[in-house]
Amino acid sequence: MSIFKSEAPNLSKVILDQSAASVNLQEGEIWNDNVQLSLQARTNGQQFAIQGVYPPNITPVTNTNPTAATALMTQAIKAGALNVVGKYLYISGAGLYTTAAAQTPTITIAVTLGAVTLATWTSAATTASSTNFPWNFDLFLITQTKGSSGLLESHGIFNVTLGAAAAGAETSYNDVNTSTVGPIDLTAAQTLSVTGLFSTGNAGNSQSQRLLVIEQAN
Repeated sequence: MSIFKSEAPNLSKVILDQSAASVNLQEGEIWNDNVQLSLQARTNGQQFAIQGVYPPNITPVTNTNPTAATALMTQAIKAGALNVVGKYLYISGAGLYTTAAAQTPTITIAVTLGAVTLATWTSAATTASSTNFPWNFDLFLITQTKGSSGLLESHGIFNVTLGAAAAGAETSYNDVNTSTVGPIDLTAAQTLSVTGLFSTGNAGNSQSQRLLVIEQAN
């Protein structure tokens, strides 16, 4: 009996709990790679990972007048989830900011894993009396060294609108990482957190995050 009803499946078989090195892989096979800790497939003669997505976070978080790094959205990362050399995450976030009259603070957005900062970006001065101006970031994270003193290669870009209109041109900022980040215990559970702050304070200033998406690409 086929689980695909009347349609013939376009794969030869599914293999459970194997590594790529332990089997003679054939075209169209899918397997749970117990070394890479991900689903893998072989198609057109090439091995590919089957992409997975953490539960997206779309519950807005707003911080009023954050002049020290203050958590926006977070995501729990299970113990060992990144403890594989070459493990790759794509992290994307988006939000808004508001400044009060006569307030032109810079904005700093950072992404941390446990106590380790993966990337941080600081903008130029904002425009006073800006309401719900957009920002977003994309971050790429790859495990370079696994273990209890793990090291991660982390790079990304931050985009923010600084001008007089929310629909105006964005300004982009790259990370300034010049080496791996860490050490961090990749064998233990960690919390991935997005934080934000303003360089100067005012009760009318606020930052919010409205989206966090984390994709595991291998």
